[in-house]
This record gives sequence, structure tokens and C-alpha cells, in this order.
Amino acid sequence: MMKKIGAVVMIALVVLAGCSGTPSSSDRTPTTSVGEETQPQSTESGETETESPSKTLSTETQISSTETTATTATTTTAGAEPTDAPVDGSNHTVTVYDVMDGGDVIIVAFGNGSQRSVKLHGVEAPETSTSEITPDAFDMPATDQARNWLYRWGHNAREYGKEQLDDEQVKIAVHGHTATGTPTVSLYYGNAQTTLYNTKLLENGYARATDTAHPLSDEFIDTETAAREDTNGLWSFNESQDDLSHR
Repeated sequence: MMKKIGAVVMIALVVLAGCSGTPSSSDRTPTTSVGEETQPQSTESGETETESPSKTLSTETQISSTETTATTATTTTAGAEPTDAPVDGSNHTVTVYDVMDGGDVIIVAFGNGSQRSVKLHGVEAPETSTSEITPDAFDMPATDQARNWLYRWGHNAREYGKEQLDDEQVKIAVHGHTATGTPTVSLYYGNAQTTLYNTKLLENGYARATDTAHPLSDEFIDTETAAREDTNGLWSFNESQDDLSHR
């Protein structure tokens, strides 16, 4: 009898232990089997914490579009034409950006920032490249001494132009164009923008008058003749002299 009672007690203890020690399915931590991908946890809004690939691509596309737009704008500005094209007979107020060659080619900037070169009308200064110097054009002998002299006075003319015109606001009157399409102009400078720079080059012996016929031809020739008689500038050349230093 006692053995039966003891067996019943043991069975009861086993049953009680099984009910209290077995975890429920809701308390168990899920495991991932080998090869199974773990899904990212969702936020409260329902979106995953990982960045959406489509959003990243959209951002990169916007940056690329912005860069392309900026490049296009720069190209357009750099190649912009003057607000009023420098056609024959037109007048413009411009700013001198640089003086080139022997001072008779000027780089000017228009109001919209575009730049172009213009050639002084009716005058020709010595070239600043020895291979392009033509002494006979200045009634000088075709000698190395004459070429060196004109070379130096070509640089003198350019320096004079830079001193007078660099960064100055001037007026240009377009008369025509060279064979390569460069506008030929009369350039007026000074406080009142009434001093004709073309004649200043002639007056100081930095250039000669060309054979091109224009309304100021006679004035230009007379100015050059006076400079020759006074041996101004390049007209002070003397083939027998030893010192060919400029100025």
C-alpha cells in the first residue's frame, strides 16, 4: 500500500514539474536556419532602416543634372556675343582688357563680359615678332639693325598702350573688318573719352599711317609726317648709330 502511495506521489511531482518548467512558444527566441536570410527589422512607420537604393540613385541623378547645368551656363557666358554686335558704323563703350602686338590690337570687354580683339583703324605699329617685321614698310633698309630697331619699338608701342589704356573705359567706333573678321576701330580715351588713340600712336612715333582710304586719312598722314620730321619714336632710327636701345 505504501509503495502505491509513493508511486502516485512521484507521478504527481513529475506532472507538476512539467507544467511549470516548459517555456511557451511565445517566450522562445526564433532561430534562423543555415542559408536563411535575416530580414531587417521594421520601424514604427513600416519602413526598413536600410537606405532605399532608389533614393540614392535619385540623389546622384540630381547632382549630375546640377553639374551639367552649371557647365552649360559657364560655356554660354564664355562664348557670349556683345549685346550690340560690333557691326560697321556702330559705337560702343568698352573696357580695355589688354594691349597686343605693337599696341595696335586691343582686347576689349563689353558690358555683358564678353571679350574680343579690335584693330586700330588706319595705323600700323611694328610687330613684336622678329619673323613678321617688315623694315621696308617703315622706309627702312632690310638689315638686322633695322629689324632689331623695329622689334624694340614694337614692344615700346605695346607698353605705351598698356600704360594709357589698361583697365580704362573707352569708346570705339567701328569702321570695318580685317580679312580675318577683326573689327577695325577708332578708339577714344581720356576723362571725356575724346582723345583719339590712333593719332596718339602716330604723333609719338609708335606707328605709321596705312594706305587704307578713310575719312581721317589726310589727318593721319599729316601726323605721321610731323613725327618723322621731329624724329619721334621709331623715326629716330639712324643706321650708323651703335645704340639701338629703346626709348
